[in-house]
Amino acid sequence: MKKILLAVACMLAVLPMPARADARNVVVANFRFEPQQTVAAAGDEVTWTWAQGATDHNVTFGDGTKSATQATGSYSRTFSAAGSFPYQCTIHPGMNGSVTVR
Repeated sequence: MKKILLAVACMLAVLPMPARADARNVVVANFRFEPQQTVAAAGDEVTWTWAQGATDHNVTFGDGTKSATQATGSYSRTFSAAGSFPYQCTIHPGMNGSVTVR
């Protein structure tokens, strides 16, 4: 029995770890963006999804790109170039986030 358990343990040790949640998905809820900082590669799309029961929020970037003001649904943006892209909800001061594209 110990040999079987040892064999199973060895097999589990070499299996790849399950993928973590996609860091390019941001939840809009509780007057914050989660995660607040997102890292993406050039060409990646980042999606903001309003949590159930969320109040009206928007996602507004300094370059003028923005989502609709909404309480449900989602908004996506594709980042084609490297850089830092801070954003905010213009309705709620202090509700900020950023996307770093590498």
